[in-house]
Amino acid sequence: MQIKSLQAIAWVIALSLTLVLLPVMAQAATTFSTGSPYPAKADMSETLSIPDASTLVVTVSGKTERGDDFITITDSNGNQAGRFSGNINQKFVVEGSSIDVRFTSDYNYNTGSVTVTIASLPESAQRRSVKCNEITEPLSLNYGDHVTNCSIDPEIDLDLFSFVASAGDSIRISGSAPFRHRLEIWDPAGQCH
Repeated sequence: MQIKSLQAIAWVIALSLTLVLLPVMAQAATTFSTGSPYPAKADMSETLSIPDASTLVVTVSGKTERGDDFITITDSNGNQAGRFSGNINQKFVVEGSSIDVRFTSDYNYNTGSVTVTIASLPESAQRRSVKCNEITEPLSLNYGDHVTNCSIDPEIDLDLFSFVASAGDSIRISGSAPFRHRLEIWDPAGQCH
């Protein structure tokens, strides 16, 4: 091939440089799947991340052999955020920009599968610490909020919290006390569930 003009030579050089200089951007993984069916004797791990995220919404769904095959989620600090087996339909919030996912299965053949996805929690919905105030109850909570400084007098205390939720949302309650906890969830019509 014979090039007939200097302009054509410059165009070929510019095209070559453009192709060489374009960076290849590696896409961070935001989904983990075991495949369907997942393999026996599996030990699969992957890090899911969203760069610059400060809080992640983690969704775990699928089905494993209950008590034998597990999906474990660990936050970026190495703390276990969840370990699931059986019928799984979980959604929860994790601080940080990444999680580690590990799936293990025993030697049995299985027909199930598990999928883990992450999304960045919008800044407007970022988890915030809400301090209990015994005088201004009910305390209004938003998705991802956590409550601090609640004290319960087992003889007389009743703490009230108000929130909006959808079917399938999870409520996590943790605490320590030398007495039994009781949780009642009331809908807007005044029905206890």
